[in-house]
Amino acid sequence: MLSIQKILVLVAILWIVWTIFKFFDRRNSNLKDTKKNIKCAECGNWIDGERCQNIDCQNS
Repeated sequence: MLSIQKILVLVAILWIVWTIFKFFDRRNSNLKDTKKNIKCAECGNWIDGERCQNIDCQNS
């Protein structure tokens, strides 16, 4: 028969497993992010890998 303690332990185990799956799902989605932000060598602004959009920058 199920007691209160067994139900609480089962709920705790399910919550831990769900949290672990959620963590790995977020990690995988961050690794698959294709947009890489880099810092412009001239002005220091963060850009998306294309040309710098800063009008005062030498790289634009």
